[in-house]
Amino acid sequence: MSLLNYYQYSGKGNITPVDPDTVRGLTNPGAICTVERHMVINTLNKTFTLEEVKEIVEFVIEKIEKDENKSSN
Repeated sequence: MSLLNYYQYSGKGNITPVDPDTVRGLTNPGAICTVERHMVINTLNKTFTLEEVKEIVEFVIEKIEKDENKSSN
């Protein structure tokens, strides 16, 4: 099963889409992958804190809800 979306975490509140080709070029990135198949890459060269993980999960849930609303219209 492949990932659906790739994002880059660049600090509090800054989560942006990333091209899959960019992800393939990374060497040993820090990342979190959710059950919903969204990967968020940490560009800050550190481990995600619990607060950051919560922020990422909330972002992914919001993104999924938006996508579901678009597909139901």
